[in-house]
Amino acid sequence: MTLENFKTNISASFTRNELQLLYRDIKAYIEEKKLSPEFWFEAIEKLNAAMPFQYIVEKAYFYNLTLAVSPKVLIPRPETEELVEWALDKVLSSQKPLRILDIGTGSGCIAIALAHHAPNHSYTAVDIDAEALKIAEKNAILNKTQIDFKVWDVFSPPIWPDNSFDLIISNPPYISESEVLAPSVYDYEPHIALFVPQEDVLKYYHRILDLGVSLLTEKGSILFETSQYQFIETYKDFQITLKKDYSGHQRFALCTLIS
Repeated sequence: MTLENFKTNISASFTRNELQLLYRDIKAYIEEKKLSPEFWFEAIEKLNAAMPFQYIVEKAYFYNLTLAVSPKVLIPRPETEELVEWALDKVLSSQKPLRILDIGTGSGCIAIALAHHAPNHSYTAVDIDAEALKIAEKNAILNKTQIDFKVWDVFSPPIWPDNSFDLIISNPPYISESEVLAPSVYDYEPHIALFVPQEDVLKYYHRILDLGVSLLTEKGSILFETSQYQFIETYKDFQITLKKDYSGHQRFALCTLIS
């Protein structure tokens, strides 16, 4: 299929540049998987039904890395790249090896990006979904990083002794169940990684902060990605610094344990 034929069959709204990138990635995917040309029409049908193209070609780009994705994991967002940037500022400036825990790792994008750029530290990444962890493990191998992956529910008791980590990082679910999302998100991405009860939208932040009191070393920190609408400004035992994303929205929180 030519690029012009591809453009003609797409009814969804994409810029010219986006269409060129979509065409390139789908063409490469067909060649890599040795698929029939009929896949072009399957892909066009899915795009017109608002399926994210990353799920169609089974990959996403994040912090100059290529990651495998499926509907079992969230598609990594540009904002999360900014979280990685902030984390790398802390990690790379450390004079000693750090022990880092990524909670709710999904595709593994955060832990893998950190381990790729700062390999001299120790990384553990957890998720409640064993199927998501299989994808994260695959991505760690693809990107030649060393990470200890574990299935773990953040609301269950810790599986590590006290003072096990210097830094905890997390992009937990924070979208209220009542919030209306675009079909490309609501219809395809995993709800377990998106939504929280309307009456307790900060439940994951509170739980991770409470865990941090015991799991963190002295003056250890937690880095969060947050909603632009609701976030924690104060919490017992922690000094909290808030940071905006490049669009000017409140998006991140650094919570440092007060010794």
